[in-house]
Amino acid sequence: RHRIALLGCVMSVVLSSAAGARGEVTVLGLRSLEGDEALAERVTGFLREFITGRELDTVSERSQTLEQMLLLTENCGEDVDTPCMREIADLLGADEVVYGFIARMPGAEGRFTYAIDVRRYSVSSRRDVQSASGALEPNRQGTANLQILANTLLDKLWDRQAETTLIVQSNQPDAAVYIDGDLVGRTSAEPLWLGGVSSGEHEVLVEKDGFDPWECLVDVVDGQYRLLEAPLTSAGGTTVAVGPDPDDPGNGGGTVVTPPPGGDETGGDDIWSDWHLWAGMV
Repeated sequence: RHRIALLGCVMSVVLSSAAGARGEVTVLGLRSLEGDEALAERVTGFLREFITGRELDTVSERSQTLEQMLLLTENCGEDVDTPCMREIADLLGADEVVYGFIARMPGAEGRFTYAIDVRRYSVSSRRDVQSASGALEPNRQGTANLQILANTLLDKLWDRQAETTLIVQSNQPDAAVYIDGDLVGRTSAEPLWLGGVSSGEHEVLVEKDGFDPWECLVDVVDGQYRLLEAPLTSAGGTTVAVGPDPDDPGNGGGTVVTPPPGGDETGGDDIWSDWHLWAGMV
């Protein structure tokens, strides 16, 4: 009875808003295959945020998940195929639907990685018009890394060149960030995104009263998201580590993420056949 009531409630919300949603992109919550719902929700949130923030398209305000929509359909089983997505898109009344999956895959030294597969379904084309996939290490779930992941996936879904960007993350808020001597912003609890950086070498300085300055010489490449982790040390004190794992040797100078090469426009490929996210340390 509870399940029937829940389905009825979800159905009424979906159908009542379907007519006004035409022309919008609906971002369904990514489906986690091993119970990693929290990670799926965070990635979904960043996908919605950056589709809107980058003006890629208009995003529906509805927050139905792929899992919820599967319960309402007649043509969907465990495999989310084209007929299934046609039915879901019709229920939602959306012109396009962004949906996907998060799964655990075997990694190096007995560890696993998260495989991310995201697709863009078009009602007019009646199929997935683009797909994007990437890999995420379990210890790379910080805000900056997930934001970079979301943007890299969106670059492929909308067939766009990544804007050359520096992302500065520090353990101290309200620290001044300089590039080649020019003040470009201040740190906060969220990573500081600096777009439109020219290619070549740049001197990056992060400083705050009462702390030793942090400096780095960065070689920037066009179409690259570059993460700089800038831990500030209090004068005469110790450094507070930046990132999810202070003992992780990978939390050093920065992370480089390059956009994928050109891929198949038909979508629906295996998640490993398109591209991966590559990370390298400064």
